[in-house]
Amino acid sequence: FARSSARQLPPSAVGFPDQRTRVSCHPEGELGRMASEDGVEHGPVEDGASLLKADERAKSRESDLEDASDREDTWYKIGRETPVKAGCVGTIMILSIGLPTLVYLIAFSGMGYGEEVFTHTRQSNEGGWELAESFGPTSLGGFLATMVIVALVVMYLLDAEIWTDTIAVRVRRLLLVFIALMFITAVILLAAEYPYGPLCLLLIGIPILQVVIHRVIMKIDPRWLGAAFPTGFRDYLLLLPEPLILIATITLASWLGWVIEGDNEWSKERKSDYAEDLDCDDNQDCLGGFLLWISPLLCAAVLYFYAAFAFTFRPGRKQSELKILGAVMLLVILSLWVASSLAGVSEGLTAGIFFFALAALVAVGITSALLTEGGLEALLAEMKEKGEKAVSGVHPDWLRALFVLTAGPLVIAFFPISYLNQRLRKCSCLPCTKYVEKGSDEWKLRLTHEFHQRLERARQWNWTSVLRKVVWLGIAYQILVVVVSKFTVLFLAWLNTAIEDWSLGAIVGITMAVGLILFLLPPVPGAPIYVTAGILITASGRDSMGDAGAVCFAIMISLATKLIACYLQQVGIGGTIGSYVWIRQICMVNTPMIKCFRLILEEGCLTLSKVGILIGGPDWPTSVLCGILKIPLVQTQIGTLPAIILIAPCTMTGAFYYYSGEYPDEQWGTLAVIAGLIGGGVQTGSLVIATFYVDKVLRERRDEVDAIADDEEVKAADERGVALNNKREEVAHWSRLQTDDYKWMRRLLYFSAYSMIFACYVVTVLPTHCFRTFDLTDSVDEKLHGAAWSVTGDSGITKPLGNAVLVLLILSSVGLWYFKHVTDQLARAEIGKSVSPEDAESKKEPRFDKYIEEGVIDDEF
Repeated sequence: FARSSARQLPPSAVGFPDQRTRVSCHPEGELGRMASEDGVEHGPVEDGASLLKADERAKSRESDLEDASDREDTWYKIGRETPVKAGCVGTIMILSIGLPTLVYLIAFSGMGYGEEVFTHTRQSNEGGWELAESFGPTSLGGFLATMVIVALVVMYLLDAEIWTDTIAVRVRRLLLVFIALMFITAVILLAAEYPYGPLCLLLIGIPILQVVIHRVIMKIDPRWLGAAFPTGFRDYLLLLPEPLILIATITLASWLGWVIEGDNEWSKERKSDYAEDLDCDDNQDCLGGFLLWISPLLCAAVLYFYAAFAFTFRPGRKQSELKILGAVMLLVILSLWVASSLAGVSEGLTAGIFFFALAALVAVGITSALLTEGGLEALLAEMKEKGEKAVSGVHPDWLRALFVLTAGPLVIAFFPISYLNQRLRKCSCLPCTKYVEKGSDEWKLRLTHEFHQRLERARQWNWTSVLRKVVWLGIAYQILVVVVSKFTVLFLAWLNTAIEDWSLGAIVGITMAVGLILFLLPPVPGAPIYVTAGILITASGRDSMGDAGAVCFAIMISLATKLIACYLQQVGIGGTIGSYVWIRQICMVNTPMIKCFRLILEEGCLTLSKVGILIGGPDWPTSVLCGILKIPLVQTQIGTLPAIILIAPCTMTGAFYYYSGEYPDEQWGTLAVIAGLIGGGVQTGSLVIATFYVDKVLRERRDEVDAIADDEEVKAADERGVALNNKREEVAHWSRLQTDDYKWMRRLLYFSAYSMIFACYVVTVLPTHCFRTFDLTDSVDEKLHGAAWSVTGDSGITKPLGNAVLVLLILSSVGLWYFKHVTDQLARAEIGKSVSPEDAESKKEPRFDKYIEEGVIDDEF
């Protein structure tokens, strides 16, 4: 399978005669047809020089093919050479994409029978199923999901992955097909409880279906597009963008027609109808109802995303699978930021963006593994070899910490499974399990040899560094998902209610003042501020300015707030604290990445790359970095003006939501959702553009980047910091924490990391059990029972489980702070011991003086 999905060379390059080339034998005087001792004649035997020439000819032909592909459009080329096959393949591709999309739209969207499907599955799950109830789960969907997990565990215990017998391989394939069907059925039955499941299933299923179709075509006719066209799956992807764009455009046009012509706008009445039909409780918005209405639009976004992904494999744009997978991982991070920014617009919109990005990562990961020669193992090996280089400046412990945070609980659950698998291997009672020789080294292991090897590699990690980074990653995630998405929106919604009856001038002043304060906080994005301005200023100014004038005025006020905030961040924060060496050191001003930012930001004209960084990047870090790098203020202010393309849709979102409350039967709710999506798309696109151009500058203008002089003060501080960091790592190394004197530190770090992992899992898996849904247009009195927050969780934005998550977040953060405090004290003490009394008295050692000046150690040392 790996060979069939690998990139294929022309036939002559792998020892097969090319159909366009005559094969001639060598003269008899040299290497003619040789006869073996038994009299059987063999084919022509080529010497080393002939093989080298053949290889050169093959490479030349391959290069010619790539050059030809660069000059010609792919579909035009194959259509000219093999028009009938091209038409057949195009039809197959359109059907393979269009039919799953059509099934999804009919079964899980408001355009079809999605409401009936959700209602039926909800009733089935609530009513339970006798067999399911007897085994534990109270719904058929939950029972099937449990059976999928059990079946996979049983296959692992029986070592199904190493079966080689023909019948056994067929049985394994049938079992996998049956498990896949059970999984799909479980996702469908649980659609009412997890409404984003079917969309994620579609996102993952489309690339897998394309792999299956490609393999079927290859078995029928390996040269289905002619002898000149390669037959690998990578080359199959070259043909996918046009069919994907076609189906996506049809889907988008159908949804717009259904909304506009069919009187299906997103309004409070429709919201209430969905909530009633789907039996949503606790006066909360129904996420399933919103996803039913918007699912065709999200489906079109999925197809457009895949078209862009497939387009990267076009000739002249080929990228490595590892680089593409890394880019999609970055897209997930950007999507998380965008989802947090749009949290106040709609809870369903935020959840849709987040799970769309997560499913995209899984789907692209699967496709990247299929594209890589050697499959998943080769991709993992390449990640191990090049991962640190691909993510410049990122320590491998950050990637290990990310793995522990996301997959750590699954690894713990795998221990008993591996133990049972090893016991089955030892007893030799089942012929299908791996044979382990009695008395061998593998026999002595309690866990399987494969799992034991992975654990041994993990034991070599410095777990002190890994667990600390686990907590830091968890804090960053909780800030985005909880602090920004929940409490910032809660404060702005309260502000809407508190000042809605004030005069226009007072509202403008309060809005700008609050906006500036929030802009000065690093984790707070700008989108909720713009939406709030759209709600308040539009409501207050419509009588004196008219509807259009009030919206335009709100956009101008939002832009002015953004420009003033950028000025304060750049001059007041970046320009002031930029004089401190340790601030510039934290910002890594001497790294190629930051030097690349400097090159782009110092460009005199208004370039796309410059605009992408200034309007797409996080507000606080971008402006402060401009101040630290001493970018001219005029350039940054002019470069920030195009931010109006982001500010306008966000502000209009707030204005449209206000109008949807005033005119619930009109199209304002629909326009608000569309404007919010446009705002999120603009922000994501700006970030992608910025990332693209930074990578381009690093590749094409590397000499200019390297020519930028280093900050000597920062360089000297970095050199001193290396020694200090090494000492910190030494005093807190995991091996040292194993001793009795420091075991309390090890337990403290365990507690902090475990608490953070549990909190992140609960927030991600059970979000509706932690927090109540709340948007910027909601009222605290009506939606949260009159209280913004309560200790018991009976009212307010948090539920009891959400309060528990907040407690764990605080305890974990405090534990990490205290661990760092103790570690710093130990490191300072070790540095003090390493300095001789003579140097301490004379203070002639420059490095020691620097430690004192920067406050790393105290004078008594």
